[in-house]
Amino acid sequence: MQIEPVGSSFLGKPIYCVRVSGIPRSKEASYPALLAAGMMHAREMVSLSTHIYTIFRILYHARHQDPDVLDLLRRTNLYFVPMVNVDGVREISERHNRSLPLIRKNRHKNRVNCPKTEYRAGG
Repeated sequence: MQIEPVGSSFLGKPIYCVRVSGIPRSKEASYPALLAAGMMHAREMVSLSTHIYTIFRILYHARHQDPDVLDLLRRTNLYFVPMVNVDGVREISERHNRSLPLIRKNRHKNRVNCPKTEYRAGG
């Protein structure tokens, strides 16, 4: 397992990828890959938990020599990006700490040059 930054958010925060594979880095391009990305919407916290749980289960079964998991890791590169919208998660965390309503946000300007796009939950 390797954890490395794969990009940065609109506000410059790192976005990390977890690679789980038994394939050497030098040969990874010649094998199939699976990419799972989570937390595209900041309020969907279960997405992060699902990614962490999945990574844990794969590592657990690999450690305990599960033949199906070992075969999968020999044949496939697995990439997990547990949190894509790091800026939105930060905004939601700050709003939650101040008891403000939770909203869906990103930091990209929309057509009318608002500083952020905002959608209120429920409408």
